[in-house]
Amino acid sequence: VRPAPAAAAAAKAEASEDEDESGSDEDDDEDDDEDAPRPGQRRTIVIPSLRITELFRPSNATLPLFEAVAEQGPMPPVNPASLPEGVVLPMGTYTKEQVLLVLKRYCQAHYTVTPGAPVPVDPLLQRCLYCNEKKTRIPAEATLRDMSERLIDALQPFYVLVNPNAPPASAAPATSTAPAEGEAAGAPAAAAAPMTTVSRIYAGRVVPVQVQTVKRQARKNITTVTGLEVWGIDPAVFASDVQRSFGCSATVCDAPGDKQGHKEVQAAGHLCHELTRFLLERFHIPKKYMQTEDKGTKKKETLKPRAPQ
Repeated sequence: VRPAPAAAAAAKAEASEDEDESGSDEDDDEDDDEDAPRPGQRRTIVIPSLRITELFRPSNATLPLFEAVAEQGPMPPVNPASLPEGVVLPMGTYTKEQVLLVLKRYCQAHYTVTPGAPVPVDPLLQRCLYCNEKKTRIPAEATLRDMSERLIDALQPFYVLVNPNAPPASAAPATSTAPAEGEAAGAPAAAAAPMTTVSRIYAGRVVPVQVQTVKRQARKNITTVTGLEVWGIDPAVFASDVQRSFGCSATVCDAPGDKQGHKEVQAAGHLCHELTRFLLERFHIPKKYMQTEDKGTKKKETLKPRAPQ
């Protein structure tokens, strides 16, 4: 007995739906297999980048300039994009953008400012920007760019470092794994609180990371790295990462001439430029905050065989 046409079409549609469901399940399984690390393969760890904001506080010499601008109206607001989330500026500190706006607002209130054109240096600007210069060396006019550089150098520097890799300031106390009252034994545990960033305000300029390669006896080189603690990097952890990544020996010792207890990482080999790139790519330290010095023996270039003529 042959089935009716309608019944045959319905059976065919059900069979195609079953095949699609099984195919989608297989695709999901394949995606899960692709995400899972294969035997002997390491999963890539993405480290969040550090954020640095330079702050400035008026000194006794530059304070009259800020007071004169404050009398004209409220101070320029802080750009939210230039300050890390959750960081509050201390009283009397300004970002670099605010400092430049203060100088520009003062000059626009007293003179006609044209981009690139010099502005007269009045007695107030002379006291604030050229207090250490002799009167014969004080120019009658100067551009906003030159005066802004002098103003930045005359202020007291600070900086805020936000390290997403650091642990929270107050860690939650350890709790037992036993279920609470009224909670089933097989119920899933509550989600842990997210990691919070740790921010500190340091006095002075940003301390750069120094990477230096020096020559030792028997034409051997050693590369030293100092200044990691300020950036929230553990020297011992960094030394172990260098050992695994470059296959060389790395030790941690006291930094010479340092009285604050900072450590120095010593890696065997000519790794000056390699470690600089390693700090930039893995720990996201800006290149302008790294000082690289190469005093070691240059690597020998391997000569390629000539092609037959």
